[in-house]
Amino acid sequence: GLQEEDFKKHNLSDNDFENPTILEFLDIQQLIKAWSSEAYRPLVDWDTVHCSHEARTRFRENDSDPIIVGSIFARLKQWALRDAEQARVRLTDSKKNHEYEFNPLHELNPIKGQALNINKDYPQLDPIELYAWFLGMNINWREYGIHLKYYMTFPVAYPIEVKDKILASFRRGLQRSLPESLIYSERFNEFEVREEASEPAAFAASALNALEIEPTDQGTAYAVFDFGGGTTDFDYGIYRLPNAEEYDEGWDDVIEHFGSSGDKFLGGENLLENLAYQVFKYQKNQETCREKEISFTKPIDAHDFAGSERLIAKTQAAYTNTTLLMSKLRPLWENGAVNQNSEVEQKLTLLNRHGQRVDCAIKIPQQMLIEWLQNRIREGLKNFFIALKASFKNQHDVLPKIVHILLAGNSSRS
Repeated sequence: GLQEEDFKKHNLSDNDFENPTILEFLDIQQLIKAWSSEAYRPLVDWDTVHCSHEARTRFRENDSDPIIVGSIFARLKQWALRDAEQARVRLTDSKKNHEYEFNPLHELNPIKGQALNINKDYPQLDPIELYAWFLGMNINWREYGIHLKYYMTFPVAYPIEVKDKILASFRRGLQRSLPESLIYSERFNEFEVREEASEPAAFAASALNALEIEPTDQGTAYAVFDFGGGTTDFDYGIYRLPNAEEYDEGWDDVIEHFGSSGDKFLGGENLLENLAYQVFKYQKNQETCREKEISFTKPIDAHDFAGSERLIAKTQAAYTNTTLLMSKLRPLWENGAVNQNSEVEQKLTLLNRHGQRVDCAIKIPQQMLIEWLQNRIREGLKNFFIALKASFKNQHDVLPKIVHILLAGNSSRS
C-alpha cells in the first residue's frame, strides 16, 4: 500500500520488502562439512555460501561470467516444482571448482518436541532447508528475540505434495536456527511451521484496505491477479460488512473468499527460462550450438523440437548456459528494453559439453520473443477471466456489475 512518495520520504527501496530466493556456493565441500557437523546453529562460514541479496547482487554484476553463474542456485521456487528426475541440478562452486548434484526434495519432518539428529538418513544439503536456516538466523537474534511460530503462504497452483516437502524443509531449517539450549525447554513444544493462507488471499486483505476500497452489506467484489516470479495465482471473493453475529464477535469487516485458481508456470522467471529456450532453439542458433557443442535446459512446460535430444541436457554446463542467456534477456522482460523490428546479435561466453568456455554469437529474434510473451500472458489472462466468471456465478448465480481487479506480484510491473 506504500506509494512512490512514501518510498522517497522514508528512504525505502524494494530490498526492504523482498528476500530473493537465491544461493551462491563458493566452497561446497567446506559448507557440507560445517552444515553436517551439528544440528543447531552450525558454524557455516559466509565465505562458503552467500544467500539472498548478496547472492543476487553477485549474480547480476557477473552475469557474463560462467564461473560465477555456474555457482548460483537462482531458481529455487521453480526447482521445487520439478519431479525427481527433473530436479537433479548440478552446480560448481566458484572457489574450488567442485561439482555437486542436488538431490530432489523429499519430505522429512522433525518429530514434535524432539531434537533433530543429523544422521545418514538426513539430507546432505537441501537448498530450501539452507535458505530457511538463513532466514531463521536473521529472525532469531538478540534484538528481535526468539520466534517459535511461523506461518507460510503458498501459490494457489502448488500441488499438496510440493507444499508438504517445502514445509518440511522450512521446519528443519528454521528449527536449526534456534539455540540448542531451547530444544530442551518446555517452550520448544510450541515450535511450529504451517501453511496459513494462499498468497493472493493474504494480498487482498491488505490491498483492499490500503486502496481505501469500502466494504458494503452486499459485498464489494474483488479479484486478485498475482503475477509473481514463480507462478500466477487467481483469487476471488467479496469484501463486506459483518452480519449481526460477526459484529457481536468483534469483526469490523469480512473478506469472504470463495474461489481460486492459477497458472503454475506463468511466472517471471519461468517466462525468462522459456525465452532463453526460444532463443536457443531458433534455427540459426541451433546450428551454432551443434557446431560448438553447446547444450541448454528445457523448461518444465516447454515442448521438444526436432533434433532437441542432441541439444537439451541436465548438466551443470547446460544449466549455466540457460542462466547466462536469461540474464541477457532480463531487460527485455523487466524493462521492455527492445527494438522489436531487429534481430540483434549477442556475444556470449558459454560452456560446451566438456565444460570449456566457448565464445558464441547468439541471434536474438526480438519480435518473435515479444509475440511469444504476449500470447503466453494472454493465455493466463483468459484463464483468469474464465475462472472469475465461474467463481462468481457458482456463488451468486450472477456476475457483479463491478469487480475490483488487484494486480499483485513483481511481474505485474514488467
